[in-house]
Amino acid sequence: MVLVPAGLAAYMLFCYLTFGNALHFLESQKAWFRSGFTAPWLVIGDVVDLISGSESIYHPDALRNLANLTTALAVLALVVLSLVGPWKLGGDHAYLAIFAAIIILMPLSNPIHTHYPISSTWRYALECTVAFMVLARMGRNPHFDRVYTTVALALQGAMVIVFVQNNFVA
Repeated sequence: MVLVPAGLAAYMLFCYLTFGNALHFLESQKAWFRSGFTAPWLVIGDVVDLISGSESIYHPDALRNLANLTTALAVLALVVLSLVGPWKLGGDHAYLAIFAAIIILMPLSNPIHTHYPISSTWRYALECTVAFMVLARMGRNPHFDRVYTTVALALQGAMVIVFVQNNFVA
């Protein structure tokens, strides 16, 4: 448990000795269009504004933002369901819910200042094991299982088509 903060402290010491600023790694994020913490609800509002301000809901930018926003909100909902509700996993899995919440809140609190503020949220969602555990519990219902499988296969097919056309998927 001590190794993670010790690693961060060692890197901060390296940054201080090399660049004169222990938080230099935050400054270098500006090269990637990130400028620091923003409240997650403000980022969600910005993404909704980008989607609604698009010339068409079918515009690639709007679709990409919609997919990322839907992913982030769905994972957050699944994290909540892992703690309460009919599919809860129990207190012994709370650490997984905390980890998943931190993982999905990272892009929501440190957006990219471009047309895709929460780009690649799909990749972050793959780290949220607890969300898939809740989906597995929900999948015990055969109707949910069929609907989820059908939607997931259709979405995967659409992503393959987009990827084959040399476009960015995740």
